[in-house]
Amino acid sequence: MQPALQTNRLLIGPIRGDLSETTLHEYAHYLLRNRTGVSLPLWFDEGLATLLGATILTEDAAVIGDIPVDRLEKRISRHSEPSSPQQRLSRTLEATSLESWHRDRVNEFYDIAWLLAHYLYFDIYREDVSRGEISSSTLARYLNARDQSLPDLLGMRSSQLLRSLEKHLKRWKTPDPVPAPAAALPELSFRCLDTLERDLSLALAVHRQSPDE
Repeated sequence: MQPALQTNRLLIGPIRGDLSETTLHEYAHYLLRNRTGVSLPLWFDEGLATLLGATILTEDAAVIGDIPVDRLEKRISRHSEPSSPQQRLSRTLEATSLESWHRDRVNEFYDIAWLLAHYLYFDIYREDVSRGEISSSTLARYLNARDQSLPDLLGMRSSQLLRSLEKHLKRWKTPDPVPAPAAALPELSFRCLDTLERDLSLALAVHRQSPDE
């Protein structure tokens, strides 16, 4: 995807892996950047996109919100080396760019960001830790202003947030499928771009957006 201040374009060329997962992930970025009007924290932008990208689609239903519990438990485990869970959590929440990160650390970031977004959307109203109710408007103000840490917003210390994440994973059950809408969706025809077409389309989009560069 090519983001810009005025517009976002989603171009999908030949890729490795699951096309639907990649498409949903990038489309989530597209929606967030077109509708929020704010610069989101990197962990929230990527975490929510990963959450939605993991949606399992069938012909008549969708499973939204399932997660790899065992893998995510290891990410926040006190027995994982070499860094502590608090260090991993802080690194994820404070990240502004992943360009210079080692692949292992990038994978760690995506998993913890996914878990944080999942917790906010599926478990935020549970009363396992004493705190005030966090409304969607409160979360929106936090994401916009970012004048406090996520643990502070939730009324927790980092260690408490980690324990809440552990509890969230232990009690999580695979959600029931959501039936597809009764109305049939219109059939869409499309063709995947090859690598050259993708790069050319992206270059033309960038040029139209910034013709002087």
